[in-house]
Amino acid sequence: MRTKIPKRLWELIDKIARDELSKEQKKQAVHKLNKVPNKKKIKLLIDVYRRIIKAQKECNFTRFNHWCRTFEELPIVWATEKTEHIFTDFKKDIMLLVPQEGMQFNALSMNIPVYELGTNRVLRVNNHSKWLGMGSGAGVGKTWTNLASTIKFLPIKNYSQIMVRAQHRDLYGASGSGGVWKDALKLYEPLINSGDVFVKKGSIEYSDGSTFMLDYISEDNMLSHQGNEYSHVLAEEICQIDKAPFFYLTSRNRFPYSNNAVARQLALISATCNPEPHHFLKDMLEQGEYLAPNGTIRPSMDGKKTFFVATGESFDFDEKQDVLQARHPEKTKNDRYKKSALSFTFLTGSLDDNRYLADTDYRDSLSALPIEQQQALLMGSWNLIKNENALFDFDNFNRNRLFPEDVPLNTLGRIIVSVDPAYTSVQTNKGRMPDSAGITRL
Repeated sequence: MRTKIPKRLWELIDKIARDELSKEQKKQAVHKLNKVPNKKKIKLLIDVYRRIIKAQKECNFTRFNHWCRTFEELPIVWATEKTEHIFTDFKKDIMLLVPQEGMQFNALSMNIPVYELGTNRVLRVNNHSKWLGMGSGAGVGKTWTNLASTIKFLPIKNYSQIMVRAQHRDLYGASGSGGVWKDALKLYEPLINSGDVFVKKGSIEYSDGSTFMLDYISEDNMLSHQGNEYSHVLAEEICQIDKAPFFYLTSRNRFPYSNNAVARQLALISATCNPEPHHFLKDMLEQGEYLAPNGTIRPSMDGKKTFFVATGESFDFDEKQDVLQARHPEKTKNDRYKKSALSFTFLTGSLDDNRYLADTDYRDSLSALPIEQQQALLMGSWNLIKNENALFDFDNFNRNRLFPEDVPLNTLGRIIVSVDPAYTSVQTNKGRMPDSAGITRL
């Protein structure tokens, strides 16, 4: 049976750690603490909290993840690479999470729930962004970042988090015990060993708090998510996931108590990816003016919050939410916007950010890839490299693309796609590329 830490005891710990008590008050506090059954844990919490307060003078990112509810609960502490050394003495007694400088730190600095002292009631969400994208080259540590973000919301009652990939094997690997699931178990291991979370195949549950689960999403199974509510949707390698199933999943994104303004900020979407020039996410980035001519994220847009409205096949972006919302003023009978302007932040990074991989032969392995993959995985570029030997020119497809609103499918009796793959080299016939004719109604 676990012993609860009452709120008033946390308030006392807070005052002691901040040295806000007079001599007489300290005596009274010591007298009260001597009556507490687990004095050793109280001393640990005070000592760790003191160091957190010290570290916050350098960077307020350092903090308790939340306030422990029981004496037996493992304290979770977030620190930076600069403040990590402050907690060296406590590594056996706490779970210490330290994102690397760069994309990991920037991503985990977003959407931080601030809990009321001594309780797990969320007062506000710092650095809020409804959509958070993490797209860069390989080896930055995006999967760890996505998984670590789930820990921020652990104690929130009825908070449901789901991480998806395009295929089942991506979650569990060929052996059934690898993939993202293996990474999740490794990250959560201290909490599993302490008994704070309970593990089932494909899900991790925090008692009286959140549930974190894994699943795949595709056109074949997307309707299996019908009727579900997911407070936090995390897409791993989103560029391997098709647009229709992903947006169907985001339609399930809501927190049960969303009539509360703070609770509405807890309905979140996170996604990681390597650049893919044919994916809808590139369309979003282009229409949001995130991309430089070389296909990389413009430095001025890296980490900048903008707002967007999805309008059929396109996305309308603006830096100001009220200006964007004014372009989409339609409302429901309940005076809610039919198309809300949602916040969107995109972060990028490079292999140099990862201290564990930067000095290994991983870069050499990436440098041996074909040039188009090097551009994506080393440079983080979303551009398509034109290959003179390619059978088709994708730019031709994009220039002549027809959208469903242009040719409604229900007006077509039979669809025929005709392709003339005739191709000659650039030296003959003026380098004629293959011609493709589009849709014909019979």
